Amino acid sequence: MHLNKQNFTNKEKGKNLNQIKKANLPTDPILALAQLQLWAKLDNAEALFSKIFLVTEFLWLLWAFGVRTTNKRKNVLIPLIINHLKNETPFSDEALARKCFCYVIKLFIFAILNK
Repeated sequence: MHLNKQNFTNKEKGKNLNQIKKANLPTDPILALAQLQLWAKLDNAEALFSKIFLVTEFLWLLWAFGVRTTNKRKNVLIPLIINHLKNETPFSDEALARKCFCYVIKLFIFAILNK
């Protein structure tokens, strides 16, 4: 009986991890920030963020927090972002003025890929 319960809880944990996708982020920047803050509180947040987001998206997030950096390594960017999310740092006014968080990220990536 105990083994079945343990197996069930492992399956439930797996389901929750499958829901952590960029596609599940709301298009409203304030709601997207709230969702990212929730994800940042997970035990394995750094590993999840590393799998989900690209470096360009990390750079955009840091820009949205008002941080300028030239470093482009995930192992440096992720702890900065997680720290801002855990401290509930708000997005800058300029970032909030954008219509859609996901749309801005897609445009940003498109611009970089077409250079």
